[in-house]
Amino acid sequence: MFDTRGHSLKVYEQIRLNDPTGSLADDSIMATANSHFVHGEWDDADYHYGLLRTEYPRSEYQYQAHLLGLRCKLLRYQGPGYDNSPLVEADELASSF
Repeated sequence: MFDTRGHSLKVYEQIRLNDPTGSLADDSIMATANSHFVHGEWDDADYHYGLLRTEYPRSEYQYQAHLLGLRCKLLRYQGPGYDNSPLVEADELASSF
């Protein structure tokens, strides 16, 4: 009945959109990415970790964004019978560390 997670994700998005250079912008992206990660939404989590890595290179969350982004890419890989692009992306991310 009450979509607390959905509302919190909207609030995080509004924080980032209303003040993209503010001190809470990278915090809101990290919180959004972590929420998606905890709920097993690997594509969404990977997108937000990537956003944090590219848009906020001086963020205190850079190490965590790299590490958890790499984990998301590995979890997105479905096996040898499927597309191997998550593995290629994971390799590129690991070499950029």
